[in-house]
Amino acid sequence: MFLTNEGQMKHSWTMVFGTVLLWTAAAAAQLGLPRPVAHVAHDQTAAPVAYVYVSTTPANSSNYEVAGYAAAADGKLTAIDGSPFTENVTDLVTNAKHLFGSNQNGIDIDAYSIASDGAIEYASATDIVQGKNCDTALTLFLDRTGASLYNLDYDGNECANTTYQSFAINPSTGKLTILDEAGASPELVTALSFIANNHFGYGSSCYHFNPLIYGFARTRNGALKQLSSSPAMPTAPANENYCPTGAAADAANHVAIAVQPMEGYGATAGSYQLATYTTNASGLLTTTSTYTNMPSVLVGNVTDLKASPAGNLLAVAGTSGLQIFRFNGASPIEKVTGLLANVEIDHVAWDKNNHLFAIGQTTGKMYVFTVTPAAATEVLGSPYAVSSPSSVAVHPL
Repeated sequence: MFLTNEGQMKHSWTMVFGTVLLWTAAAAAQLGLPRPVAHVAHDQTAAPVAYVYVSTTPANSSNYEVAGYAAAADGKLTAIDGSPFTENVTDLVTNAKHLFGSNQNGIDIDAYSIASDGAIEYASATDIVQGKNCDTALTLFLDRTGASLYNLDYDGNECANTTYQSFAINPSTGKLTILDEAGASPELVTALSFIANNHFGYGSSCYHFNPLIYGFARTRNGALKQLSSSPAMPTAPANENYCPTGAAADAANHVAIAVQPMEGYGATAGSYQLATYTTNASGLLTTTSTYTNMPSVLVGNVTDLKASPAGNLLAVAGTSGLQIFRFNGASPIEKVTGLLANVEIDHVAWDKNNHLFAIGQTTGKMYVFTVTPAAATEVLGSPYAVSSPSSVAVHPL
């Protein structure tokens, strides 16, 4: 998930009695009105395929809540009983048993057990500051197995530089145990994305327009160790260079990076493009991407990019909307859709049934799409109104 400064239900109606429907149809015909359409009610008894959680800020409030939804096989959302939950947490992630959130106090990471119906219940809190001066609970992410949780601590090193805090998760209570801290640089700005072997995670940044792709090795107990090497940027046109943003790993050993062409210090030279990298056994990334084989994106400034669980699709969000691409391993990435949503999208998340959930903080909406390698279709009922959403997490079933 990327850090940004900008941090949604329609009702369907059902005609119950056929005689009423026939009468209204006849009446409409006599009056020259359009024929009414009978809608089929959504089957509320069907088992959901995922639970979706969104941190929101209600109108006229400074505190957060968690809105919870059950996602059906067709992607339609139904509010979970008890939602919204009055839990004052911002950034959200889930593993097999718990929902974790950064408490608004900046001190605690809270854990919530997830019931069979998707309702959440407070389980534990972990003070990640532990008496120190500057640690902050904010951007959270997990390893691929959900056994380790990480916090991107923006002031964790001498109250100035970013460090990654590593925690082991108690599978019963969600309580966290600090393992280590790694990294000490303002250039560390995003959650890491781990490749399939769960050993290496990557991110990128362009702090003060200095391009950097960085990697960390995940040790056996879950702690992180920063890799010493940084890969080269893709080949750019003459007199240009690339500024990278974020990272998204597929289900093998490839990583997608969004790169923006620059000309001179801070002068953009075109739209973002998508590069692909391959990692070796030592974690070193290499690329064959160049300005001639990388697709351009239509989303404006990139705010988030996430690979699907299968690793064959890539969602790219930005200030102008959302776009889907095919992720082809080491081969060039290919466009699937044009611009979707056409509003700022800040964060995206996938379930394991080809659904993509996308939130826009300024528009107060969550969009849901069914996505295949050929197309993306917006789910009936989307977008859903969500007040000032700041984070979205998906708990696949």
